[in-house]
Amino acid sequence: PYFVIQALEEMREKLRPLALKEIEKIRMMKTEKEGDNKVFAWDIPFYSHLLTSSSTASSITMSTGEVIATLDHIVNKLFQMRLSLEQMEPGESYDPFILKTSLTSIPD
Repeated sequence: PYFVIQALEEMREKLRPLALKEIEKIRMMKTEKEGDNKVFAWDIPFYSHLLTSSSTASSITMSTGEVIATLDHIVNKLFQMRLSLEQMEPGESYDPFILKTSLTSIPD
């Protein structure tokens, strides 16, 4: 557990500046579109999608499938669990770009 926590903390340190940069881009885009600079949790999937589909998006992108497969691999190696996509029930999400995932343990 110690090494797993240490690795997760190192990832957090490396990814935090990137996440803050993306949140700032989202804030700027939301201000431009809506005149409001407050970013709420429900804004992030919507504006992240707009950012990645715009011409100003980074040239390095991964498909949703690639991201899920990579996360599944990490979760599998670290915790012997599986990450998979689940079907959304009607009305369960307010946005079609939100994905539902499940995390299940792998039987011994």
